[in-house]
Amino acid sequence: MTKCAFYGSLRRGGYNAANEDKDMLYLKTTTIGGYKMYSLGAYPACVVSDNNKDVITIELYDLSDDNFRWIDNMEKGAGYHTTIIEVDGEKYLMYLHDVDSWKDREDRLVTTGNWIEYESKYIRNDRTLGAES
Repeated sequence: MTKCAFYGSLRRGGYNAANEDKDMLYLKTTTIGGYKMYSLGAYPACVVSDNNKDVITIELYDLSDDNFRWIDNMEKGAGYHTTIIEVDGEKYLMYLHDVDSWKDREDRLVTTGNWIEYESKYIRNDRTLGAES
């Protein structure tokens, strides 16, 4: 099993969450500081922030080897790389976006750090993407 942290479309309620099965065990939802989230349109990208007050919502999972390989190929093919985070003394893999240019796109900042809320408010309802009010 591989421990992973997801903040975007793989979270419960996200469009890739339908790929969950018995080999993808949900552990819990929590928040972590030191990351900013940006909307890339249909999915988010997170980058490291130098401010621990920048918080994102993540879900923690244990994945089977097959599920991990599938997700790892999908994420890396979309321009993400893995980093290791620690939550409650346990290490988890998390995917960050490779393009740092999003750090300068404040109009795409997801200020709440919660992709599922943002997606339901701005994307699923066909509203204009951009800064939250």
